[in-house]
Amino acid sequence: MSKLRKHFLITGSGGFFIFGFSVLIIGSALPAIEKSLGIDHQQAGLIFATSSIGFGSSAFVNMLFSKKLGPFRSLSIGISIVATSLFIFVFSRTFPLLLIANALLNFGTGLIEVNAAIGVSVLKEKKNAGVLNFMHALYSLGALISPVVVSIFLLNVDDWYKPFAFAAIISTLLFAFSLILFKYDVIYEPSDRPFEHWLIVKEPLFWLIIAGVFLYVGYEVSFSSWLSAYSNEIKGIPLRISSAMPSFLWLGLLIGRLFSSVVSEKLGYSKLMLMLTSVAIALFITMLFIETMWIYIISIVIIGMGFSAMFPTLQATLIRHKPKYATVSAALFTVAASAGAALVNVIIGTLGKFLDLQYGMYFILLLLLAELIVIIFIYRKEKYETT
Repeated sequence: MSKLRKHFLITGSGGFFIFGFSVLIIGSALPAIEKSLGIDHQQAGLIFATSSIGFGSSAFVNMLFSKKLGPFRSLSIGISIVATSLFIFVFSRTFPLLLIANALLNFGTGLIEVNAAIGVSVLKEKKNAGVLNFMHALYSLGALISPVVVSIFLLNVDDWYKPFAFAAIISTLLFAFSLILFKYDVIYEPSDRPFEHWLIVKEPLFWLIIAGVFLYVGYEVSFSSWLSAYSNEIKGIPLRISSAMPSFLWLGLLIGRLFSSVVSEKLGYSKLMLMLTSVAIALFITMLFIETMWIYIISIVIIGMGFSAMFPTLQATLIRHKPKYATVSAALFTVAASAGAALVNVIIGTLGKFLDLQYGMYFILLLLLAELIVIIFIYRKEKYETT
C-alpha cells in the first residue's frame, strides 16, 4: 500500500499540475486566438462551454467503468487523454476543431479530478482536505506558470499554438510515469447493491455542496478564462501583459491552497470557506473599479487567495460526510462543476458580445454573493449536526 500511495500521490499531483497548466493556456492566449482565427467573444464562450461537455461526460463514463478499472488506472487514462487533446490543439486551425480539442482536454481532466478524489478516499487519507488542497495547489502552480509561458511564446498572434505543444510534451512524459499504476490490482470495490450509492441525493448537505461547487466553478473558471481579455479590452492593458494576468490570480490560488492544506482541519471546513469567500468579494469589488495598475494586480492576487480553498474543501466536505458514496458523489460533484462553467462562460461571452465584458464581471460578482449565502447555510448545517 505504501508504494501505491507514493505512486498515486506523485501521479495525482502531477496530473493536477498538467490540469492547471493546460486549461489556462486557452484563456491566456484567447486574445491572440480570436485575432488569428477570426473568432468573436460569443464563439469563444462556446469553446469554453465545451469544457463542460467533456468534464461532465467524464463523470458519467467514470461511474460506468469505475468498478472495472479502479481510480488509479483511470487516473492514468485521463492523463493520456489530456496529452492527446493537446496535440490536437497544436494542429487546430478551425473553430470546430478547437471545440473538439477543448472537449477532449476537459474529458481527460475530469477523469483526473474525479479519480484523484476517489483515490484519496480509497487510501483512507486522514486529512482529506489537506491532501486535496495540496493537489489543487499543484493545479494552481500549473495555472500560475501557464500564462507566463504563453506570454513568452506569444511573439505574434499566430504563435498561439506553441504553448499547447509545450504542454503536450510534459503531459506525455507524465503519462509514461503513470503507467506504473497499472501494475496494481484494483482495490476499490463499490457496493454491488443496486443504487445504494445514489442514496447520497437524499442528503440536504449534498445539495448545498452541489450548489456551492456549481457557483464556484462558474465564477472561478469564467474569471480566469476572461481575465486576459477583460484586462486588455476594459482596463487597456497591452496584449502581452494582459495575457499574463491570470498568473496573478493563480499566484493567489497557490498561496491560498498551500495555506488551506495546513489550516483546514484546525479551522474547520465551512469557517475557512466563509472567511475566504468574504475576502474574495471585497477585493473583487475593488478590482472592478480601480484604475491604478499595481492595486489592480494586488487585488487579483488576493481574489485568488479568496477563491483558493473552495473547490477542494467542498469536495473534502462531501467525501467526509458520506465516504461510502464516493463514486456517485464525486461524479455528480464534477457534473455540477462542469455545468457551472458552461452556463457562466456562455452568459459572459454573450454579455461581452452585445454589451461589454464589464457586465460579465458584474455577473461574476452576483455569483460570489450567492456563494456566500450557500456557505452560510453549509456552516449552519454542519454546526447543527455537530451539536
